[in-house]
Amino acid sequence: LQERLTIEQFAAMIQRNYPAIWHSTRADYGFIRDDDRMAWVPVRISTPTESSAYDYVLIHESGGWKIAGVL
Repeated sequence: LQERLTIEQFAAMIQRNYPAIWHSTRADYGFIRDDDRMAWVPVRISTPTESSAYDYVLIHESGGWKIAGVL
């Protein structure tokens, strides 16, 4: 994803598709599960008016862990 989008395009995608993440005032992370090549991180995002739960999917690459998706 990082290689396909500029930072401006990435920000626009988050604003459009994940408004709760864009406007979040708090993030609480749960127990991380991984199998050495992929990891799943539960996250509860809070704004002043609502709360949403997501799972971040990470992939391990030579340079470290990178976000592969948000469910």
